[in-house]
Formats: sequence, C-alpha cells, structure tokens
Amino acid sequence: MQKHSHFPAILKAFEERFIPEPNTGCWIWMGNRFSLKRGGYGCFTMRPAGIRAVRAHRLSWEIYCAAITPAQHVLHRCDNPICVNPDHLFLGDQRSNMDDKVSKARQDRGDQHGMHKLSEQDARAIKADPRKHAEIASQYGVSYVTVSDIKRGRSWRHL
Repeated sequence: MQKHSHFPAILKAFEERFIPEPNTGCWIWMGNRFSLKRGGYGCFTMRPAGIRAVRAHRLSWEIYCAAITPAQHVLHRCDNPICVNPDHLFLGDQRSNMDDKVSKARQDRGDQHGMHKLSEQDARAIKADPRKHAEIASQYGVSYVTVSDIKRGRSWRHL
C-alpha cells in the first residue's frame, strides 16, 4: 500500500473518516458503510487514487501493518465492524474467520437463521419423536436428511 503514488492523500482521507473512542480504544469509522447484509463494515472510496468501495478495516491493515492478499481476512478482536484500529485487527483465513464468528456467538442459528423452516419447538419435537424419519419429515414438510441432522445433532446443536 505504501508504494502507491497517492499514499499521502489516501492516508489523510482515511484518517479524516474515523474518530478514536476513548473507552474501548476503537477507531470508529464515520465514512460510508456497506449494508448490514454485507456486514455493516466501513467502506472507503477514493476515485482519484483508483480506490472503489474497499472495506475500511482491510485498508487500515494495509496502511498501518502490511499488504494483504484477497484470500486473507482481516478480523476484529473487538467484534466491532466499524472499528478500523489496527491494534484491534488480526489476519486470518476463511476458516479462522468462521471459527471467530462461531466463538463469538455471531453465527445465526435455529430460528434466527434466515433460511429456517422449523421453530425451536419443532426441532425439539423432531429430536424426541420416535417415528421413522420419513414420517416425521412428511409431517413437518422437510427432508429426511433434515430430520436425520436434527436427531444426530448436526443441526440445531444448541438444543
């Protein structure tokens, strides 16, 4: 990043778009943000420098730490998607990103998941139901595999 000919202007524009939060140490991104569907992360754009809609925390890592590849993920220790403080960030890969999400209970599960067909009450009833999987599946309008996954603890694990 530092070899970029526009680096001084990028740094100045970047630093004008966050404010330090004294209680948490987070640097709160005040610029544009991606939608909540895309995580609500800060979004940095600077067309004269050829930068279009990059995640602000990724750019922070590149400005203050080191260059990263597209396959690398920049994760938040503080779990605040609008924080761009490099001391609150760390590098990982897709697996570590998913593990971090699950360990911090940010993984939608059960009836919080956008694709759920069953309620938690349904899943508990399926788990306890002694009938054949096909019969249960037919009653709830789900597949045999869904019933099997619930009974084996592959889905609805938290029950």
